[in-house]
Amino acid sequence: MPTLYRKMRGIDTTNDNGKLIPALSNAEKDKILEVAEEIKEYLIRQLAPVEGQHDY
Repeated sequence: MPTLYRKMRGIDTTNDNGKLIPALSNAEKDKILEVAEEIKEYLIRQLAPVEGQHDY
């Protein structure tokens, strides 16, 4: 499982000129979405055999 090592900034900030500096880079956003998709697919595969086996 990929890991992000850079210490995360808590919030978006601005520079001296008032330009927005996002807390996450585009590469970090893309990696988060990629990992979330991997987890979703894993869970779908793991839960497929038990689908329909509940009593509620």
